[in-house]
Amino acid sequence: MTGWVEIRTLYEGSKCRYGSPKITDELRDFGWVVSRPRVARIIRSEPRSIICKKFRGMTTDSRHNLPVAGNLLNRDFEAIAPSQKWVSDITYISTAQG
Repeated sequence: MTGWVEIRTLYEGSKCRYGSPKITDELRDFGWVVSRPRVARIIRSEPRSIICKKFRGMTTDSRHNLPVAGNLLNRDFEAIAPSQKWVSDITYISTAQG
């Protein structure tokens, strides 16, 4: 019979991120015979697991009234000598405007 001590140890060991399905899988890996509803009942008194959302990068807001820099190269990237044409992408830099 599985006690709540083992379940709480696994729950806290996962930084309170595992829910009953993952804890049940972990207990079964250790050889315990336990069902997911039983684990759910035992951890119900604990705070809920933390759901980590996937990282979503910032997207470009093209609908604005701000001035837009001109396209000086016009997709002509060939240069006669080094350091004549420089290009860069700074969209990854956070600003106060977002």
